[in-house]
Amino acid sequence: MKRSSLILRNHRAGPGGHARRIIVVAMVAAAAAAGPAGPVAAATIELASGNSSAMVETDTGLGLWSWMVDGVEHAGQVWSWYRLDGDRLPVNLLPEVSVDAGADWMEVVYRQEARVELAMHFELDGGSPGSGLSSMRQEVTITNLSSEPLAVSLFHYADLDADGQWDANTLWFEDDKLLQSGSISLITIEPDVDADFHTVGHPLALMDLLDDASEAGLDNASGPVMGDVGGLLQWDLLINEEDSQRIRLDIEIVPEPSALALPVGVGLVGLRRRKRGR
Repeated sequence: MKRSSLILRNHRAGPGGHARRIIVVAMVAAAAAAGPAGPVAAATIELASGNSSAMVETDTGLGLWSWMVDGVEHAGQVWSWYRLDGDRLPVNLLPEVSVDAGADWMEVVYRQEARVELAMHFELDGGSPGSGLSSMRQEVTITNLSSEPLAVSLFHYADLDADGQWDANTLWFEDDKLLQSGSISLITIEPDVDADFHTVGHPLALMDLLDDASEAGLDNASGPVMGDVGGLLQWDLLINEEDSQRIRLDIEIVPEPSALALPVGVGLVGLRRRKRGR
C-alpha cells in the first residue's frame, strides 16, 4: 500500500458529449503526520471578476477546481503539495486555522504548531466580457515557526484546459514557465522564483509522482505533451528560523491565435489592475 494520503480518481462525463471534469479526492492514511484537525470549518469559496469566476475548496486536495472565462471552463485542479518528512502531502492536511475572502480573492492559512505555517492566496482578475482574457495570482507563503532551519519542498500541481476540452491540449516547459495551448486559449504559468525541478505529463501520472515517497527531484521533462496534460513544479527550500519564503505564480489566459503572434504577456497589458498588497 502506498504511503501517501491521497487517492485521486478522475472521471469525465457530461450531456451532449461535452466533457466535464469531476475530481474526487479521498484522504486516508497519513493525516496524523500533519496533526489534529484545525478549528476552522471547511470552505468552498467562489471568486468573481469581470468575465471570470472561480471556485476554490480549502479542505480537500481539489483546491482551484473551476475557472470559468466567458462561459468556458479552464480548470481541472490547481493546488500545492509540501514535503517535510519524506511523504509529499497536499497542504490541506495541515490543520486549517483561518480562511478570509473578498469578492475576487481568498486566503487560507494552515499551521503545524511550533513548526510550520503555510498561507495560500488566490486572486482573480477577469477581463471584459467576450475578451477571453483572465488571470489568477497564486501566492504560497511558508513560515518557519521553529527555532532551527526548516528544509521543506513545495510542489505546484496544475491541471488546466486551454479551451474547455480536457483532451485537446499541448503543454510544454520553456524559459522557466509552463505554457499550454488549445484551439481557443493560451495559458501561461510563470513563477517569480525559478523552480528547482519540473515535469509535464498526464495528470494521473503526475499524481503517481506526488504519491511517491522518493526524495528525488522531478525529472525535468519539458515536453511538449498533448492530450490530457498537466504540469508540476518543485522548489526545495531551506528557511531560517522564524523566517518566511513566498512564491508567487501568475497564471494567465489569453485567446488564441492572436496571443501566439505576441510575446507572452503582451496581450494582458490592458487586463492587469493594481491589486491590494497582501
